[in-house]
Amino acid sequence: MMETARLWLDTAISLSADRLAEWSLRNKPDADLFEIYRFVFAALLQLAAVYGTILILSACLHVFFEAVLWIAFFLAGRHWAGGAHARTRTGCFLLSVAVSLGCAVLARLLPGNVLLTGAVSLVSIVLVFVAAPSDILPGTSEKDLRRKRIWARSEIVAAAAAAVSLSAQASSWSSAAYAACFGSFSAAVSCFIAWQHERRSADSKTGAA
Repeated sequence: MMETARLWLDTAISLSADRLAEWSLRNKPDADLFEIYRFVFAALLQLAAVYGTILILSACLHVFFEAVLWIAFFLAGRHWAGGAHARTRTGCFLLSVAVSLGCAVLARLLPGNVLLTGAVSLVSIVLVFVAAPSDILPGTSEKDLRRKRIWARSEIVAAAAAAVSLSAQASSWSSAAYAACFGSFSAAVSCFIAWQHERRSADSKTGAA
């Protein structure tokens, strides 16, 4: 079943990306540009599939607002801090949907607690300060690394402050506070996992040398 789902998703995205790339270059065929367009469209279609599914299912579960907040805070953190990637598109799809909906439902169910929000936010800050930026492209300059590090740390502190501030409001804001907090936490954990993987890879190369 899983293998069938993986093949179906990969095939659907690949074929759609091919068609969109061909249509975009219909008046100026170029093999190099085609590969670039194909890659971009595949990435956009993957994002649309993931977040479209999250929004639809969250609406069915009556946690749409929490899911939107989770997505916003997760993407903001992920943009600057970087993060781990699943090995396959299907893995990325299933993991993203499961984590986001799980966090959204949990945010709705948990009673308001500013101490819990603060504790989770503090862990997120520590993880980002230790690991960010991760998933860095080869050849990235030290200047760009410093810039990403500063922005990643600034973003996670601002996100933590926003989550704690929401949690300190009336109890009706508790689900929003948790959703924001869990979105930042998910991004921070992803960043830390990617950092650990990079360290292990570096150690393996050093050992092999």
